[in-house]
Amino acid sequence: MIRVVIAEDEAELREEIVEYLCAQGISATGKERGAEVLEFAAQEKCDVAVLDIGLPDISGLEVAYELRKMQPIGLIMLTARGMVSDRVAGYDAGADLYMVKPTDLRELVAAIRSLARRLETEQAAPSTTTPVEDLDDSWRLDKSEWTLFSPGQEPVRLTATEYMFLAKLANSSVMPVSRSDISVVMGYPKTYDPRALDAVVRRLRRKVEEMTKRSLPVKAVHGVGYAFTGVISCD
Repeated sequence: MIRVVIAEDEAELREEIVEYLCAQGISATGKERGAEVLEFAAQEKCDVAVLDIGLPDISGLEVAYELRKMQPIGLIMLTARGMVSDRVAGYDAGADLYMVKPTDLRELVAAIRSLARRLETEQAAPSTTTPVEDLDDSWRLDKSEWTLFSPGQEPVRLTATEYMFLAKLANSSVMPVSRSDISVVMGYPKTYDPRALDAVVRRLRRKVEEMTKRSLPVKAVHGVGYAFTGVISCD
């Protein structure tokens, strides 16, 4: 059963979402405050979190960031803020999907199931390894923990979206991967805003540099997509 935690400060809407998800066979727990979500996630394993941005104590963006540190989890931002800058901020914070209120709950259920299915498939995928000649210069992607290890073995916990992005590049060696191929793997709709992918890459580069003091060897290939230009293994 898919386990979901919802952060929504409007009591009526929160109860409506929880009741609907439960009726659809999804284990759902609703929380009013961001701190309550973090406390719950520290004690319970969750597959997906649905977060409003405007929570009464801390921003849903901050909750998303903190959840990423705690456990592998899919993140859906469900908010009334629909401007491009808001969407980019959501993806920068680690969102896998960004949905704008009002949203048909049937669509939310479909999004939750799609995200949970995608994450489960990715975790169950067989390991692939890129031959390495000098381990001191290689990066390593650990699928069981959604973690990227730098050549110096500094760990960087990844979001589901970040992990799938790097896994796609790793499986293509140094060959560039098109934006369309990346978007399919990451579950983006055909009409997705290209800036969402750029936001993911920008956030990932910043995170890696902050945590490892190294530059992530991901290169933007003009007119094509992205390529991982270093040595990387997946296990």
